[in-house]
Amino acid sequence: MLGISLFRQQRYQESETAYLEAIATEEVERGKTGNPENFHAWKGLVDLYEKFDGKVDPYIDAAVKLATLYEAMHVVL
Repeated sequence: MLGISLFRQQRYQESETAYLEAIATEEVERGKTGNPENFHAWKGLVDLYEKFDGKVDPYIDAAVKLATLYEAMHVVL
């Protein structure tokens, strides 16, 4: 929620940090609970990187991860 709020305020650097922290926190929690990975933070990160010039490598990494999550969910893109 924080990442999207900051994104909408065009505070892109802070938004990126919030998304990355959400992903890291979820990773730790997923290790404890065994819940499947949530795609929302990855989707937000991909949307954010589409706004950045020069963030090509992180964009590609996030987009591939998001596609992998969608595939695991059997979601048709």
